[in-house]
Amino acid sequence: MFQNNCATCHPDGGGNIVKPEFILRSKSLKAHNITEPMDIVKRNPNPNMTRFDETMIPDKEVTEIAEYVLKNF
Repeated sequence: MFQNNCATCHPDGGGNIVKPEFILRSKSLKAHNITEPMDIVKRNPNPNMTRFDETMIPDKEVTEIAEYVLKNF
C-alpha cells in the first residue's frame, strides 16, 4: 500500500521530494512529535500532500500505512 500510494513523493521509504526536511525517518518523525499511527493519519493530507479521501484509501488502509511507516522507517 505504501508503494502504491506514498512512494512517488516518499522515495526509498523515507524521502520527501516536496519538503526534504520532512522525511519519514524515525528521528525526523519524533522531532515533529509523530510517534503514533494517528499522528500520521490526522496529518494526512497536510497542505503539501496529495489529497487522499476515503474513496481512494479507506481509513483502515491509511492506518495500516501509518503503522508501516512507524515500524519500518
